[in-house]
Amino acid sequence: MGKNSMSGQLRTLKSSVLPNAAIRTGEKRSVNFIKNMQESLDEIRALWSALTPKEGQICAYCGGYATDEEHVTPRAWIERAQELADMGINIKVPEEKIVMACRECNLIASARIFETFTEKKNYIRWKLSLKYKKYIDSPQWDDDELEELRGEMRRKTTIYNEALKAVQARLRFIGAKTILKHNDYFKNLYG
Repeated sequence: MGKNSMSGQLRTLKSSVLPNAAIRTGEKRSVNFIKNMQESLDEIRALWSALTPKEGQICAYCGGYATDEEHVTPRAWIERAQELADMGINIKVPEEKIVMACRECNLIASARIFETFTEKKNYIRWKLSLKYKKYIDSPQWDDDELEELRGEMRRKTTIYNEALKAVQARLRFIGAKTILKHNDYFKNLYG
């Protein structure tokens, strides 16, 4: 987006994200703009903190930065299978397999059982695609447009813009557009 598209960008933002916001530039900030933007900022900040480099390894599911050790087969299920085997029931106790994952992917997987790691990875990627689909094609503000903003509006828009870039990179990594094109398939497969 070029310098001349600022008013178009603001109109798009106003109509799609902030329907009733009064958007002003310069030192006078729009309180409504900042207030209405807060919900999106909070959501993106949470994701941003999950994507920000920590010490480490990459999430096995989404390519973000891993924060947790995630059991491919849930630990509770392994423990229960072991209890049944100890009682003499003929059951195969799965081996414990651990991969590194970000907190969000770990929570999405939860205690759900999958036949293969690939099936679990596809399920998590589908859930992430659904959750963040509104950000896939969200426009980013370019440097010239950000320069035109002032004060708190510029600071918050810059934070939003940088977080949006990270979210969109993650969505590209998991192939979100392709996944969403096949949403019916995943819906039938995973319910």
